[in-house]
Amino acid sequence: MFFLLALVTGEGTFYSTQPVHAAPAATFTVNHANDVPDVNPGDGRCDGQPSGGDQCSLRAAVDEPNALAGNDTIILPAGDYTTALPIYVTSNIMLQGAGQDQTTITSDNEVGQTVFRVGTNGVMMVTGIRFYSCHR
Repeated sequence: MFFLLALVTGEGTFYSTQPVHAAPAATFTVNHANDVPDVNPGDGRCDGQPSGGDQCSLRAAVDEPNALAGNDTIILPAGDYTTALPIYVTSNIMLQGAGQDQTTITSDNEVGQTVFRVGTNGVMMVTGIRFYSCHR
């Protein structure tokens, strides 16, 4: 089984011809809207806070697959999420939102910045998410 890499931006969808072989090794569910990194990437737990239980932000959820091997899935429930800096992807990630009318990610970066930067070793498939850019 394989997926095509799709980057959804606003109203448009752009496709890559690079196939992504998907056999999710781990699934991380975002449960916190703050834009904080994982406190211990690679431990298999998505946690952006050292105390208070697992608080899995979008950035922390990407940090875990970046530190682990395999094809991982991140579930982004309905809600509004804002990133202050680009999130770097260096692994194979499937990011699943609840639908473009329910899940949004806003880039609060400088003009021309993106929400995600996918490295040469990274592959990302995105579905069910609407992206916005907020220029300062």
